Amino acid sequence: MMKYILAEIFKYRKAKIKFCTIVLFIPTVISFIIYGFNEKYNSLLLWEGYLNVILNFLNDIVAPIIYGIIAAYIFGHEYETKTMNVMFTYPINRMKLLFSKLACILCIIAITLILVFFTSIILGLVLKHESLDIDLLIYYFISFLKMILFHFMLVCITCAVAIYTKNVLPGIIFVISATFANIVVVNSHLSAFYPWSAPVLLSPHEGIGRTFIPSTLSMISLIVIFLIGLAISIKKYRYVE
Repeated sequence: MMKYILAEIFKYRKAKIKFCTIVLFIPTVISFIIYGFNEKYNSLLLWEGYLNVILNFLNDIVAPIIYGIIAAYIFGHEYETKTMNVMFTYPINRMKLLFSKLACILCIIAITLILVFFTSIILGLVLKHESLDIDLLIYYFISFLKMILFHFMLVCITCAVAIYTKNVLPGIIFVISATFANIVVVNSHLSAFYPWSAPVLLSPHEGIGRTFIPSTLSMISLIVIFLIGLAISIKKYRYVE
């Protein structure tokens, strides 16, 4: 199984799509500029507000779209180039191939979000800031670790769209549409049942989303969309010609 995963990581490293992950650092840069150069905020950086801005940008728009684009590429590009047709003529384990691609996506999400967290802390330390409490640091680090799980669960349905259509573009259109719909839904009662609202509502989200939405409902919606995406992916991968 490990050789399958390493092969997928190697293919990803060679692809230009990897440069999309740079966009994930834009929320950190925006927050740094706001707290460093805006007269309203630059007297003293408050860690909670600074990190919440980054989390809200990531969970609401940036992360779902970027990870969705990468997932659509990883699964759809090989169909477009007919590479998958050639691969399926060999006696390879299709489920190992599927899960190696998912593992590759999970690694991408984990590495980039952890890098975003530490970059955010380092840039925050450059500015005039309040003392960084260790409990606050651990709390937000755990929040970023949870986001790894949330965004991986969310990206599986995009993988399913790319596999089902055998194309990159439908998956990208799907995830962009779903993410921008969340901008409207997240501030309504429907956010409890909308999976793309879950990363926002299950993370620190001061000023965004309805705080009285039960976290259990958001988690259930996320689990349901994950299972649907995984089931479709397995079925199409196992029986695709």
